[in-house]
Amino acid sequence: LFGAHEMAKFGMIVDCTRQMLYVNPRGPSASTSAALASFLEARGFIRVPMQLNPGHHLEVDAQINFRAVKLIVDTGAFTTLIAAPIAEGAGVAMDSAMSVRGQGVARLGELSVGNFKMNNVEIFVANIHEMAGAGLLGENDLSLNFGIVDLGGMNLFLRRPDQASANKS
Repeated sequence: LFGAHEMAKFGMIVDCTRQMLYVNPRGPSASTSAALASFLEARGFIRVPMQLNPGHHLEVDAQINFRAVKLIVDTGAFTTLIAAPIAEGAGVAMDSAMSVRGQGVARLGELSVGNFKMNNVEIFVANIHEMAGAGLLGENDLSLNFGIVDLGGMNLFLRRPDQASANKS
């Protein structure tokens, strides 16, 4: 189990879609991060700055139905999980067949991670606010949107699935 703090020491890069972890034994490199950013942005990826929160978790600025929050980037969480009080305050639409007492499956009108927007996103809502703040950006949304986590440059890169085929031509 690698934590973000340890991963940052080696400037690790996580490719969420291909489930690959790249390690630089010499540590983080500004030139490697700059080259990666240039390469990915030229292919339609959106750069989202990350920071380590006081608990040493990777965090990004986000909006849930236009309500500003900070989400933990969690490549170990299988799905995006939003704290119940945050979901309720943002007017998240709970699935009545898959939810009980404000917890369960829900659908967001819009989830923005930095300048990257996702519409009609299925998430889970739970009482996690004491452990995870507003919530976790999980592997399902990271891999679906070709997430690349660059701990050396402290950036998350995302690209819409419909851009993948457009960039091959």
